[in-house]
Amino acid sequence: MFTIFGGSGLVGTVLRARLDALGHEVFAPGRADRCKGMDLGHVIYCIGDDRVDQAPFAVIDTHVSILADILQNCRFASFLYLSTVRVYLDGNDTRETAAVRADPLEASQLYNLSKLAGEALCLAMKQPTVRVARLSNVTDVNPRSHLFLPTLIRHAIERGEIDLYLAPDSSKDYILLDDVVDLVLLISETGSGRLYNVASGWNISAGEIVSVVQQCTGCKANWHGDQPRIVFTPIDITRIRDEFGFRPRPVIDQIPSIIARTRRALEQTA
Repeated sequence: MFTIFGGSGLVGTVLRARLDALGHEVFAPGRADRCKGMDLGHVIYCIGDDRVDQAPFAVIDTHVSILADILQNCRFASFLYLSTVRVYLDGNDTRETAAVRADPLEASQLYNLSKLAGEALCLAMKQPTVRVARLSNVTDVNPRSHLFLPTLIRHAIERGEIDLYLAPDSSKDYILLDDVVDLVLLISETGSGRLYNVASGWNISAGEIVSVVQQCTGCKANWHGDQPRIVFTPIDITRIRDEFGFRPRPVIDQIPSIIARTRRALEQTA
């Protein structure tokens, strides 16, 4: 049996569908259900909250408090906590063994600090099948998301123009949702380590993305001048490549399909 916490989110929804298709029993409790005393089988914890400005206590509750209740009061064969590669912010070393920096004086880093607290709680467990996966920027149809790529696609489709407030050569790692689901299931069931980066291993620039979006939609791109150049250190994927033979599919090649499917999703909800 698999238990998916956060089963209605982007990753959780596809995980549930994949597990159903494979014939597994899947339990997806609501956020308020702590499942005290239950045997949950293989647990994948997908719940996340990035509202650090609007709801900081909810961020802590989601990434730490609910997690602590489940780890302490439930039984499970394995437990996989989905964290984020954002914890490598400002670092030059993105291997899983690297020390990471987080400054509590920077309010925006509450998200990273809460994820790191959740990671530390998992990794303090003596059970070796309690693991952490740090996810990169997961990419698929997500039409109402406030994140960069889905917002760009939505505005291109609905408004016919997009506004850019960063330098064209700003870049970061993206990974396709299907690749994430494949890896999450492998790590959950067979992972030999306890901490994994789940990323593509290379960055895509904002300029590359905008070029494809314009080709597919004919939208106008407004690059606002004197904007910051934000370049993230490429994520090291040696561990998932060596252990699972992972070869990521190029995200840039899939953007036209994501745009087409996003257009259909927006039309259906109009």
